Amino acid sequence: MKAVIIGAGGFAREVADVVDAMSLIPRPDPIEFLGYIVDAKYGQPGTLVNGKPILGGFDWLQDHAMDISAVCALGAPHLRKLLVERAAATGCRFFNAIHPRCSDGLWDYFWDWSSRLCRESSYQQYHGIMRKLTLPVR
Repeated sequence: MKAVIIGAGGFAREVADVVDAMSLIPRPDPIEFLGYIVDAKYGQPGTLVNGKPILGGFDWLQDHAMDISAVCALGAPHLRKLLVERAAATGCRFFNAIHPRCSDGLWDYFWDWSSRLCRESSYQQYHGIMRKLTLPVR
């Protein structure tokens, strides 16, 4: 998967670290982080941000929409909504940037088949394989 980040500010650089970490995990469709999408007033194409180039604006995204997946990394929710709508109008796909070492919390609750409340521990990494431990509540 060829990935781009919409935005190139501080939050986008943090998301870039996550995308870089995702690209190190073996997967059938490896992630290739291409760079950033920003309007011209925020950065010129070719300018490097943390070692990756600004590719262009939404015109670049329009031209490559079928070949890439995007994640929007702006901190302001109202601006993020506007840019996601603009990007969606180009027909590009989106992906979730989730760090491979992310935990969903120490304890998650769910109901098992017998409707007993159970605790599920967070995912634990063991030799690169993710496994789930389930403990019943007494």
